[in-house]
Amino acid sequence: MRIFVAGGGTGGHLYPGLAIARALVKLDSRVRPLFVGARRGIERELLPKTEFEHVLLDLHPLYRTRPWQNWRTAAGLAGAWRELGRVAGSEPPVLVLGTGGYASGAALAWGVRHGVPIALQEQNSHPGMTTRLFARWAREVYLGYGEAAQLLPRSRNGTWVGETGNPINPPPVPRPDRARARERWGFPTQGGTVLLAFGGSQGARPLNEALAAWVERGLPEQLRGDLPQGPWSALQPHGR
Repeated sequence: MRIFVAGGGTGGHLYPGLAIARALVKLDSRVRPLFVGARRGIERELLPKTEFEHVLLDLHPLYRTRPWQNWRTAAGLAGAWRELGRVAGSEPPVLVLGTGGYASGAALAWGVRHGVPIALQEQNSHPGMTTRLFARWAREVYLGYGEAAQLLPRSRNGTWVGETGNPINPPPVPRPDRARARERWGFPTQGGTVLLAFGGSQGARPLNEALAAWVERGLPEQLRGDLPQGPWSALQPHGR
């Protein structure tokens, strides 16, 4: 039972797909995910290291500031369409799952055109262009943030839309030792508070810049004392 998992370009689109695929296989061993990604995305480095079959296509985003280069987008889409037909020829998928990004658009369009059910998983509070475009044809749309539903087009097919949070791989069992984990990240093994700041998509740079400015103004006492090499020197490798 093959399903296409389409998404990538960045880890924010790829990692949720990996978590979903592993959960599906755990629920039903007959499920055989095939990942569809772009040759120029992060998936070209990550997917070969996973347990899943994958195909990398010559896909390109829309060049909004350089529209004269959109011929690459059109040519890549045409080539991807042929490759998807070839891959599906031996075993057609029963579902196309899109996790966003330009890498998912071709597979979702192929699924709509060939009558294959599609489902979407959207990580952001402001849904991306691919999710907004294909939500009207999707059977189900899973949202990381419920407010994203307000920005999706209305579907005539009774699409189920719900807030489920963003999928992640479960933590390892047994859990890593806390003191060793702190040491690995450059923190003292005991005491104090460790702050994790995270963000993605178009919010990553503004969040990192705000965090850097906050650190430069001076961290709260309970954080400053925990960083033996100085607060910014310890945060910088992981905050950018």
